[in-house]
Amino acid sequence: MTILLTRPYALSINSKHRLLMLGKNSVIIPLIKVQNIDIQVMDDNYDVVILTSQNAVHAVEKSSWIKRKPIFVVGNKTKEKLLQIGCGCVMSSNGTARNLEETIVNNVSNTLRILYLSGDYTSYDLDIKLKSRGYDVTKKTAYRANAVQSLSKQEIGVMNTSDTILFYSPRTASVFTKLAWQYSLRGNDKVAICISNNCASLISELVWKEIRIANRPNEKAMFALL
Repeated sequence: MTILLTRPYALSINSKHRLLMLGKNSVIIPLIKVQNIDIQVMDDNYDVVILTSQNAVHAVEKSSWIKRKPIFVVGNKTKEKLLQIGCGCVMSSNGTARNLEETIVNNVSNTLRILYLSGDYTSYDLDIKLKSRGYDVTKKTAYRANAVQSLSKQEIGVMNTSDTILFYSPRTASVFTKLAWQYSLRGNDKVAICISNNCASLISELVWKEIRIANRPNEKAMFALL
């Protein structure tokens, strides 16, 4: 079995290592390329910080004041990274951005000021959702997620010979679908493993051998479907 990892390279490297520990071979073709933005965020009386991606962790590393604040994140992998760089109080919803919204509503007073460190593209407008519920949220862009626009002959060959493709986000699924039509990529002999129903819906217009959806929106649940 050859597994194709399509998430950003830095995250795919970690996934590749975990797959190797399970005795699985994988190849990496990132469909999203992350460009960090070197932002310096001043402590403007923020009480709480939220992150919806591991890609935003770099914005916390040099900010000693952020490390002292309560930080709410989507996934446990992001929580682990923040704890490793010295953050003292990190809570994970271990789900989706929608789950994180409910976690914040259940644990944070709407009298507090929230800083949201995000990418330039988000599939769920968490800041707008929280504002509609009375929260004071300031959104700062910490990175850009640039979609791949073209594939090399080698990349096309790898995609066509892979048995299984892992999709970690709706954005990646959307980019793959566009490229699949553009390059007539073959999918009828492949299994697609998606992190969520939303992700799966974006590749469903393509022909697959099978689409499998994780019962929890995390990598562990995805790997269980291999």
